[in-house]
Amino acid sequence: MLGKNKKTNMTTVRLSRSNRDALKSYGDANNISVMDDILGKLLDIHYFNQPRLSKDNESNLISGSYQKLEKPPFALIDTEILLCWETDSLTHWRHYKASKSSKYAANKLPDKWVTKERVELIGAVRQKMKTGYSHEEKQENMNFHLDPEENTWAKLFPKWFALNDYEKQSLSRTVDDRISALVNKGFIEQQPRERRVQVRGQYRMNLIAINPYEWKMLRGISYLPPQKHLHLELLKSRNSGESRLPAKISAGKRDI
Repeated sequence: MLGKNKKTNMTTVRLSRSNRDALKSYGDANNISVMDDILGKLLDIHYFNQPRLSKDNESNLISGSYQKLEKPPFALIDTEILLCWETDSLTHWRHYKASKSSKYAANKLPDKWVTKERVELIGAVRQKMKTGYSHEEKQENMNFHLDPEENTWAKLFPKWFALNDYEKQSLSRTVDDRISALVNKGFIEQQPRERRVQVRGQYRMNLIAINPYEWKMLRGISYLPPQKHLHLELLKSRNSGESRLPAKISAGKRDI
């Protein structure tokens, strides 16, 4: 069943629950969170929505659609998103250890869950790509100095970094897809609605989801110098029930 919105060029489509779940599963597998993008990929209609290309740009077409832009490793983007909770998590772990060692266990632990805004997560990734520094001014960042002549991730992938936020494959759209992937892996979750009027795009983390040793591994990934063809594997999914193994790093062809 279709319903047209007179004010926009969007159309409302009603799907059965099974079809909706199937589309969502396809989007999760391909790191796509917007339903319109999922349908567009399945129908391969991106080409028809793009302006006509000049002969110079015809080489950018692959199988009737625009060539997929090169991007930094997804594991790096995931790392910068997760690092937004690093300080809160490490503080929680320190308080936990202090309370365990206290005879009276009088120390009050911080909240188990901490919420971050989508805007903050996108800003953290953008700052890392542009400057080489993580978003928080911490001792780790003070000890890390980037030579102005060295590459940043933004310089290494200029076409991707220069895209406007509303464009497909842009930094903000990529971060949105990676947030969805981290939700599916159990690292973070969408903030439950506690009232009718609530800001959208809020995500929270269980502060014990990542331990101090794992935070050191994530910080190590964040410190990697910008380079292409870098294959990274992040921490194991929190939903898999598998043991938490160290991240693997290797040079070579990267799966996009």
